[in-house]
Amino acid sequence: MPLPDNGAAWPPPEWAPYYAEMRVDDAWYSGDRSRIARACGEQYPMPTRRGPWNRRREQPPGRPPNRLHVPLPSDIAATSADLLFGDMPAIRVEDTATQERLDALLDEAQVQQVLHAGAEQGSALSGVFLRATWDRNLIDRPILSVVQPDNVAPEFRWGMLRAATLWRDLPGSTASTVFRHVERHEPGRILHALYEGTPDNIGRAVPLSEHPETADLVDSLGEDGVSVETG
Repeated sequence: MPLPDNGAAWPPPEWAPYYAEMRVDDAWYSGDRSRIARACGEQYPMPTRRGPWNRRREQPPGRPPNRLHVPLPSDIAATSADLLFGDMPAIRVEDTATQERLDALLDEAQVQQVLHAGAEQGSALSGVFLRATWDRNLIDRPILSVVQPDNVAPEFRWGMLRAATLWRDLPGSTASTVFRHVERHEPGRILHALYEGTPDNIGRAVPLSEHPETADLVDSLGEDGVSVETG
């Protein structure tokens, strides 16, 4: 799909069942009992406590029984990441000068830590996306980051990823108004857009300059005013 049309349902409805499952998985991975209860459609149980003089405070009627969460999901995800990226994988190219430059970048960018973190999140959430980006005001090298799959709408052809639309909710959003930065990666270019909408609708596209989180992108855009050409 191209950048979302104004007024489109959001997140993309075709991916809604997957995102819903990921929210449940993410709650179990977090180990937060209130999040787990909400994800499972239950009211969060109040823990039974001991009061003064060790008298037992009874749980209010109608509450579900107390439960003890054993953090197996996060332990399994962490162990999986340790098995995959406990050591830095060997990344090799044929050209000597390119290899030296690549080794320096991999070390400086702490790629092993990024891969390890991505592997742990991917184990819990069914996968992650690795994104290469840059910010020359911060550092003069590419930056590798991890994007969780419930903020990505991927597109596949013959079982291979051909494009991906990423988004993030920006500061200043409220319960009724959501500002979203939408970033579409496709062969040869990255498209950027800013939308003002609601929790379930993308709303309307507004200039990137209207939000401080996206204003700096304006100078990097090409003649079309939307995309960064990557070649």
